[in-house]
Amino acid sequence: MAFAREAARLGIDASVSVRQLRRWENESPPPLPHPSQQAVLEATFGLPLAEMGFDVPSHRYSTVERTGDDGRVGVGVGGVAAFRARLADLYTVDHQSGGIPAKARAEQLEREITHVLNNSVYMSRVGRDLHTMLCELACHRAWFGYDGGPPEQARAACMEAMTAAQLIDEPLLQVRALNTLSLLSADTGRMWEATSAVENAYSLARRAGAGATVHLVISLREASAATHAGDSASAGRALSRAVSYQGRTDTDTDARAAERTAGRYCRTGRVPVVGVPQGGRGPPVGGRGAA
Repeated sequence: MAFAREAARLGIDASVSVRQLRRWENESPPPLPHPSQQAVLEATFGLPLAEMGFDVPSHRYSTVERTGDDGRVGVGVGGVAAFRARLADLYTVDHQSGGIPAKARAEQLEREITHVLNNSVYMSRVGRDLHTMLCELACHRAWFGYDGGPPEQARAACMEAMTAAQLIDEPLLQVRALNTLSLLSADTGRMWEATSAVENAYSLARRAGAGATVHLVISLREASAATHAGDSASAGRALSRAVSYQGRTDTDTDARAAERTAGRYCRTGRVPVVGVPQGGRGPPVGGRGAA
């Protein structure tokens, strides 16, 4: 049931019986939901309770902020879920068809979400979810740009993703953008920037309590930066850490956060075989198989 799923997602102890649903549908005015039920209903439909036909006393007016102008179409968790499913499908498109069609899909989805944000009404939680998806899409575009070019667009997408992640306070998405920036910087000879991106990614991951999957990807980026710089000793140490983290990825408790941060390639075992080229120089360690 949609109500139960949304209550679980919000961490709210609320339920609704068939009898309550029938009374809400058939009585006029319908009986006022409990406060916990109100929070779930408002998040589900993207509208304050008073606009759903309930007679709401002033002290029970919407407990969450509503964004948008009157008369515009409301967006609730159903719309968010549909966008989220399309966002998740980008992994499949990239894996099956490559980065170019995946990038086109990402840009189209980004335009649609931006249109909804600019032209709809929604509760603050729904708005945050939509802004988070825009940040994830910027991370996707950065990765697809690194994978298939042009690098200038990939770099711009990295900066956009990092700014968005800071604004919505999502440190792990900032880590993901920094990981891609490190690869781009190493490829273009910006070695200080590549190393600094890795250091900042480690710092953010530690403060966020990130698991092994996130640290695995950062260590691969660290090895790549060191390899480009000709520092085989540092690259070897980073690879040793990567092997250690890879052995602990099954202990990650928040798989969804790990997927959003590192990409599903790591969660499904498609982390590339890594190694340090002879002389400490060569192509990026870790290849392009782990977003």
